[in-house]
Formats: sequence, structure tokens, C-alpha cells
Amino acid sequence: MRITEPSKERSVKDNVTRNSEELQNLLSQTSSGKRVSKPSDDPIAAVKIQDFKTTIDHTKTLEKNIASDQVWVNKSEDTVKSISDLLLRVKTLGLQGANDAMPLASRQSIANELKGITENLVNLSNTKLNNLYMFSGTKTFTQPLHFNKALTKGSFGFSGIYLKSKATFLPVNRNKPLGLTKPSELTDDDKDKLYQLTFTLRKQDPITKQVLPLTKDNQPITVNIPLTGNETIQDVIDEINKAAIKQGNYKENEGAPLGFDVNFYSKLNKNNEFAIFTSPEWNISINQQDPSGLLKKLQIYNPSTGKQVLDNVDGSPDQAAETVSSEIAHNQEIILNDKIKATFHGYSNEKYLLNVLKGGHYGEALYIISDDGGKTWSEPKVLNKKIEVSNPDGKPSRKLTLSFDSEEKDPYFMEGLEVYFKGNEYALYEGNKQDKSVVLDNNVKASLNTNAHDLFFAGDDKDRLNVFETLYGLQIALNEDDTANINKSLNELDQSINQILRQRENIAKVSLELKNSKLRVQQDSDSAFKGLAKEEDLDVAKASMEINNAENRHQIALNTSAKLIQPTLLNFLR
Repeated sequence: MRITEPSKERSVKDNVTRNSEELQNLLSQTSSGKRVSKPSDDPIAAVKIQDFKTTIDHTKTLEKNIASDQVWVNKSEDTVKSISDLLLRVKTLGLQGANDAMPLASRQSIANELKGITENLVNLSNTKLNNLYMFSGTKTFTQPLHFNKALTKGSFGFSGIYLKSKATFLPVNRNKPLGLTKPSELTDDDKDKLYQLTFTLRKQDPITKQVLPLTKDNQPITVNIPLTGNETIQDVIDEINKAAIKQGNYKENEGAPLGFDVNFYSKLNKNNEFAIFTSPEWNISINQQDPSGLLKKLQIYNPSTGKQVLDNVDGSPDQAAETVSSEIAHNQEIILNDKIKATFHGYSNEKYLLNVLKGGHYGEALYIISDDGGKTWSEPKVLNKKIEVSNPDGKPSRKLTLSFDSEEKDPYFMEGLEVYFKGNEYALYEGNKQDKSVVLDNNVKASLNTNAHDLFFAGDDKDRLNVFETLYGLQIALNEDDTANINKSLNELDQSINQILRQRENIAKVSLELKNSKLRVQQDSDSAFKGLAKEEDLDVAKASMEINNAENRHQIALNTSAKLIQPTLLNFLR
């Protein structure tokens, strides 16, 4: 095989070029310190390097976010710590005030300090970070807490039925028989009907008057009042009241209209007003069967709908019902809203309900008060123009003042009249209860924010209460020199402190989780940097040896090439 000069030349050039490129790559890697500068240097390593760089960028973002979250949580923790410290200061002051030997002036001085501490609590709750309110839930541009006004207008209503009879036959003499149908006079079609007046009692909300749904523990109560047909109007009233006393298990109560605790009672007022009153927690309805003719004669109307139970003798049922219903609304408007107004003074978040048991003027009427929406009631008291609203069996020192204002000098308060309001908090929360959650590196959600509602206000949890109500109650007890209620408020104060400490514990858990997350992210970052260095960085010692070898190979290639091209043209022609 003949080797031509061009083939020799190509071979020499290829060898020299290849060795030169190898030496150049090694020198370039040494100068940059990188083993892989482009994917072609090592495709597999290039893919790993890109993955490591993505991981590093992600960890940098997580570290930045965690650092920002830690600033928020640490600020929250410091603020809640200050709040708990203030409450511990209140506990110290309360224990001092509970000392029986402490004079009233000293207790009032402590009460003034408590007022200042309460203001500081509100200010701490309105703490900002970078112009964002920290304790407003997700409504970070809304101030969470502010103080409320101490005045609240009371609403009026009736606890039962109060209807003016339209019948003209009601006798002035209550002992005159009404002329009811007697059992012997019933037709064959009515023989199977019970000869009696029947009431049905259903539980209702004392405030809204809405009938509650039937449950296993909430079943309707039926009360039957037997009749003979010879009754007078007074006999009917007496029979209704006897049945009411029996249904109430004969529990005596000197302040009640009948002398007993009852769920309903009846009376005939002046101007022929026949009334059936119920206690606030009961709704009463009347059975529509009327074999005696009593309902027709008295024209009794259904208490829940205002409709007449049976046909009116002198007109159609719809006309009579419309007349009486409009008259009830008209009477309530004049008697309750225009002539008498009620104003509550003070703070409480309870549902207060005042019920007039015995009608009369100031100094005559009797009332009872509930601070839990009608569940428990105080003993009967005399109604005056200005009264203290409190239930000894209710919340400690939740005392309000109720004052009446009337166009009349001495207005008349009717039996069954109610005055109520749904609460007036010392401080109001304007934020929301939504969590500001973040996802940590392990896909676990952490709630960064603690809202002022969870810190200070009652909730579904029985262990939570309104901290501001507790502080306000303690102030009132100290100002009134009321040792018993001071001790009651101190018990609630312990619960308030525990409530704050539970929130502080939750913040500490989030803080610890952020710290652990930061450590995990740093570990992931370090691992990614090590992997990147392993794949991308150059082994300098190894590279130095490879450069020496490459230089030797390059020099040998040059020397060998020089010998191959030494013959001259003359030598070739020979």
C-alpha cells in the first residue's frame, strides 16, 4: 500500500490538533476551576448540575421566606408575652384588692390602674409590623380592637298573648255564667270531642321568639283545662291558672302573679282585656276544637299567628284577625316605643332579659332579670325609674344600670312586658378569625398569625371567656368594695391567663417548626452545594498531572511530525 504525502500531512495535522485541543481544554478547566463548562463536556454531569442549581435556588427562596416569617412570629411571641405579663400584674393587683383589710380608697386606686392596664392590652393588640396589624386575622389593614360605648338602647316586647276582647257579652260581674254549651247538649257529631280547653306549649328562643325545633329532649307539652258548661269568666281564668300551677309542680314564688312559678297564666284586666301570658322561653297555642263555645265567646286568637282560633260570631275570621292583629301592633307602638324608653348603662356580653311579673307603676311593679337569655332568673324585685340589672346566680359583677324615660311622669308597666338587649362588649373585635397559613419545606402548613379574638374573647371552647369582661368585672368589684365578686373575678382571671398562655404556646410551636424548617432547608442547601461541587468543580491535582501528560504528548506529536516532513523535494524525486 502506498502512503502518499497528502495522507501523511492529514495524519500529522489530526494528531497535532487533537493533542492541542486536549491540552487547551485542560488549561481552560484549570483557569476556570470548572470541570464542566458546557453540556458537551459531560452530558450526564450537566443534567445533575442543573438539578443541583434548581435545588439551591429553591432553598434560597425558602430561607428568605422563613426568615420573614420568623420576624412576624417572633414579634407576635414578644407581644403576647407582654400581654401575659400584664395579666399576671393584674392577678397580683387583684390578690392585693381581695384582702379584706384593704380600704375602699386603695381598692379604687387599684381599679384605676386596672383601667390603664386594659388600655395597654388594647394597644398591644393593635401592634403593627410594616404597617400591617398583626392580630386582625387576614384583615391586616384593619385595626383589630377598639373600645365600645357604654350606652345601649333596650328593646321591648311581650312574653305572651295580650288581646283585647271584641265580644260585647263579657259581663261586668265576673261571676255571671257565660252560657257555655254543656256536655249533655252536644250533638252526635261532637260526642267524641273532649269537652275542655287545650293549650300546647313549645320551647322558643326568649329573644327572637322563634319556636325551637323538636328534639328528643324538647317535646311539646299539652295542658288540658276541663269545663262543665256552667263556668263564669272568672271560673275559666281560675281553671287556667290552676292547670298552670299544676304544670309548674306547685313551686312557690311570692313575687310571681299567682304566687307560684308557672309557664303561663291568665287574667282579665280592666276594659275587658282577656290575657294569657307565657314565660319568655315558652310559646303557647290553643287547640282549635271548641265544643263548649268558649273560644267563640272570648274570641281568643292563636298566639303564634295572631289569627282567630274559631270563626267570629259577628264577622268573618279574616276580618276579625286583621282587626286584632293591627290593634296589637298599634298598642305596642304607643305603649312601648313612644311612652317608655329604656337605656342600659355599662358593659356585658350576655343576653339580658327583664320580665315584668306584676303590673304597676314605679315602686309597685315587680320584675325578674336574666343575664343568660332566660335560662336563670333573679328573685323578684320592685321596678323603679333606675334599677341595677344583676343576677346573683349569673356572671360575677356583671352589673348594669337600666334607666327608664317616659313622656308620662309615672307610666304603667303591664304584666308580661319585656325589656332586653343582646350584649354590649367592653372592647370590639373588627378583624376576622382566618389563618394566615404557609407551607413549610415538608409540606406541613403552619399558621403564622394569632388574632385578638382568640386571645381575648369567648368561643365554642368552654375553657375560653371574654378577658375584657373579666377585667371590667374586677374593676367594678374593686370600685364597689365587693370582696365576694373580687374573688369570683380572680377565678376567671386565672382562666384568662391560661387562655393567653395557650395562644403563646401555639406561637412557640410555630416558631419551633419554622426553626426546624430552616435547619432542614440549610441541610438541603449544603447537600446540593456539595453535589454541585462534586460534579462541576475541577480536581486541581489530577488536572495538573493530566496537563503534564498532555504537554508531553503534544511535544512528542510535534517532534514526530517534524521527522515525517524532513525529506526535501529532491530526495522525493530520487
